[in-house]
Amino acid sequence: MSKRMSLTLLAALMIGLATAQTPDPVVQTEAGKKALAKIRQLGGLVLELAQNDPHLEVSYLQIDGKLSDEHLALLKELKGLVHLDLRGQPVTDAQLIHLKPLTELTHLHLENTKITDKGLENLKGLVNLEYLNLYGTAVSDAGLANLEGMKKLKRLYLWQTKVTEAGAAKLKKAIPGVDINLGITEGPPPVIVAKKDEKKPEPKAVAKKDEKKPEPTAVAKKDEKKPEPKAVAKKDEKKPEPTAVAKKDEKKSDAKTEVKKTDPPKGTKATEEIAALLKARVTVAEKAYHEAWEEFGQTQKFGNSLVLLGKPEDVHIWSVRWLQAQRALSTKHEEHVAALEAHLQRMTELQKRVKSISKDLLQPRMESEAEWYRLEAQLWLAKEKAR
Repeated sequence: MSKRMSLTLLAALMIGLATAQTPDPVVQTEAGKKALAKIRQLGGLVLELAQNDPHLEVSYLQIDGKLSDEHLALLKELKGLVHLDLRGQPVTDAQLIHLKPLTELTHLHLENTKITDKGLENLKGLVNLEYLNLYGTAVSDAGLANLEGMKKLKRLYLWQTKVTEAGAAKLKKAIPGVDINLGITEGPPPVIVAKKDEKKPEPKAVAKKDEKKPEPTAVAKKDEKKPEPKAVAKKDEKKPEPTAVAKKDEKKSDAKTEVKKTDPPKGTKATEEIAALLKARVTVAEKAYHEAWEEFGQTQKFGNSLVLLGKPEDVHIWSVRWLQAQRALSTKHEEHVAALEAHLQRMTELQKRVKSISKDLLQPRMESEAEWYRLEAQLWLAKEKAR
């Protein structure tokens, strides 16, 4: 009898735990369903957080800087919107008024936008925020006062802003336990290292010396001055077979280009699907890069030891994937150059971060790795510019 009671109680407990772990169902209204369709039509990406979690994440990363009030006004109709990604878009202080009703938000990306302290006033009511990224914005200590009511805030990123250490310390008192990342504020800029590398022109000097040796040219001229076997030369000229072969090859290449032009017919569902997948790759790679960057800057205690989370290699891998995804979207030389310049900037920041971390936390080779990644990025950019 006691065994049966124990089994019954255990079963009831397991059912209770399973019920507690199941997220609340998210039921969209008709207005919400129409808003979802419109967001996708405008180029936004809408995803469920997980297979068993119907809460929503909306990203406007892939709309190429064409964000308008219409994109943001639709968000208030959505039920269960907890993640919103607006990074890199021309979001203004005035447009943040559309975020006021989004009180379910737990994660908000606003890095590299045009917002200032005034815009943060519109975020006061987002009391469920756990993650807020303001990297690369014009916010300052004064604006942080608008965040003091966000008692659930766990991570706040403020790299390349006007916020000082004193301002961050004040906010930490208002929100105990919040992790505020101000980025890198010390260490020699890697640009100086780059200049030193550029000042090593020894290989170029050797190359110039090699170019100044005209002996092979003189030999070539001597060879040219031997026109005795004119008949042979004429015979060679009369042999147009290679030319014919070349023409055949040209025809083949024409055929290949024709196939390429007609392979994915314009205006079909196939081309639209490919374009959507290419954009989605950029979005995912950019998101993973930022996650790898944030993880590499954190530490965790294991017993009495402090361990650095993440590796420079992870940041590099996702930066390269982001670069490759961007280049796959376009065949324009100037856009490839822009993507490579952005990758170089990311690797420069990575090297700066590695140099600022305590030597006790770094493996000996990490500084060399970071320098290699930057030099590699410089080389890729130089080759693309030389094309």
